[in-house]
Amino acid sequence: MGQQTSFPQLKENGQRPEPHEEPRAKRREPEKPAKPLTRDDSTRFSRHLLLPGVGLRGQNRLQSARVMVIGLGSAGTPAASYLASAGVGQLGLLDDDTIELANLQGQVLFENGDIGKPKLEVAGRRLKNLSPNLKIEQFATMLRASNALELVRGYDLVIDGTNSTASHYLINDACMITERPFIFAHVSRYSGHLGFFPPGGPCYRCLFPKPPSVFNAQTAEEEGLLAALPGLMGTLAATEALKYFLESGRMLRGRILTWDTLHGEFKSVPFQREPACPACSKNKKLEILAADDQAMKTPLTAPAGVQSIEPRALNAKMKAGRFFLLLDVRSKSEYDLCHIKGAHHIPLLQLQQRLGELSRQTEIVVYCKNGAKSRLAIEILKKAGFKKLLHLRGGMLAWIEQVEPSLPKY
Repeated sequence: MGQQTSFPQLKENGQRPEPHEEPRAKRREPEKPAKPLTRDDSTRFSRHLLLPGVGLRGQNRLQSARVMVIGLGSAGTPAASYLASAGVGQLGLLDDDTIELANLQGQVLFENGDIGKPKLEVAGRRLKNLSPNLKIEQFATMLRASNALELVRGYDLVIDGTNSTASHYLINDACMITERPFIFAHVSRYSGHLGFFPPGGPCYRCLFPKPPSVFNAQTAEEEGLLAALPGLMGTLAATEALKYFLESGRMLRGRILTWDTLHGEFKSVPFQREPACPACSKNKKLEILAADDQAMKTPLTAPAGVQSIEPRALNAKMKAGRFFLLLDVRSKSEYDLCHIKGAHHIPLLQLQQRLGELSRQTEIVVYCKNGAKSRLAIEILKKAGFKKLLHLRGGMLAWIEQVEPSLPKY
């Protein structure tokens, strides 16, 4: 692909397993038998009932299935939509965000009139319209180490529709500990990745033992995303979930499926369980779950010894004509979309090589999108001997909200 993505580089660390070496994942049996299909349901799901490998027995399995969808952005909304329309009996939806205008490009479950409303409220209503008998549990919260085990334990399968690296590891570890399979669907720029991780592994941590650095961990909000990708990967995630409950076909166990839009190619990359994996090995260390709560968190406050400045105070400082340098460390695409007038632009990844453009005698106010990468930039500047530093609290988003609301919020 012509562009770099934030998804870690995949390496083939094993040969593709033969079909007989990769048994089908067995679904968890429902606690209660499914109710007989009504006449309306028989008509609604008739395409399934006619399908070899599904039929009435398979549809009853779907009716008794319980799926937790974590994250109603990117791949989460199409996955939930197709699971509902397929007749899955219960969905757990976890998300604490409200709908923004920028969400509508790829999250087609939402509309213009939904902007500002909680995603859970709108998604729950739309999904019930797709399948009136669907049972929905809503969790308006962030996934934490303190609640992850309890949340996933109540479901047969989990779909990770989040765009946070920390969440990927937290979901993985919670599912491995509670012995729940989960499906991972990731979208980034022009590419997508899909994986199925069963109890006992191999798991996400076998594939990526360590999180990427904050320098390389970017979200769709920062690096961009082709609109149709969430639909594609979410649909594939739902398909993998249906296969699991129907015990049909070959699951993506020990393989990660990648989609390269620009080259029009799917690729299946095999990987193996790591013998010493702390999440899925026999000697797994349960304390990693708590550590996941801190992994990849990007603090928005200034580093120790450096003061923060509020957007309105910075605006007053600029109007007063005080001399200082305003340094924007976001990507070029972000800078081109919107920036504070007069800012000097050096992307964070280039900062170390371009320190010669900056003067140690000049006060420098550093900002990024929300204050996370500017904090890292300040650490680089401090180590290089820069002392006159200020950190814009809340970054570009806070500036737009408090000073220039006419600029596009992304």
